[in-house]
Amino acid sequence: MENRKIISLTIAVFLLCLGVLAENPGRIYVLDLNYDQGNLSLQDIGTREGYASGRVIQPDKGYRCDVLSTEGTVLESFRFDIPLRVYYDKFDPRSGEITGGVENLDSADYALTIPYFKNAKSIEFYDPDGTLRLSVDVSEFSEQTTVKPSTTLPAEKPSGITGCLIYLPVLLLIALVLFFGYRKLETKKIENQRREFEQWKEEQERLKGSTSKP
Repeated sequence: MENRKIISLTIAVFLLCLGVLAENPGRIYVLDLNYDQGNLSLQDIGTREGYASGRVIQPDKGYRCDVLSTEGTVLESFRFDIPLRVYYDKFDPRSGEITGGVENLDSADYALTIPYFKNAKSIEFYDPDGTLRLSVDVSEFSEQTTVKPSTTLPAEKPSGITGCLIYLPVLLLIALVLFFGYRKLETKKIENQRREFEQWKEEQERLKGSTSKP
């Protein structure tokens, strides 16, 4: 019964991953930003086929990005954090001690991927206090205007069935590892139960022998 459950769970996870990988990537904006003591500046921008960064988990208070249409409506809005903390380890060859810490940066380069909209006009960035820090004109990438060939980046990932087939062996390997890992745990559990039963049986025979002596 338990084996049937783990097989069903493995198949469900496999199909879920397969469905995600089978999704076609869409066109996205790729922005290279620079943060310097609270100020944002644009280093480079382009479009390509790919996947936008996940927006499932967003900070309660962070930088806000708004994608505005030619009519001024908000097409996309999300919050994000700029990675300004660097965690490091330091080894002292004399004492053999390993220490670590956190370094807070004043400036950093940051790449951001955003879903593409054919009627987008600008992408605006606001700091946690709501102050506009950067406005990027993206009207040149609109389908109503001519896109410069030099600003379109090459595709990064294969799409559709091709991308799915590339990752299929990896998914099969993960499914097999999950299945046989569970089988190994179940076998070990049964062996422990058998060992406990044998110990209990020996104890009962020992007690029975001691009580049968005159």
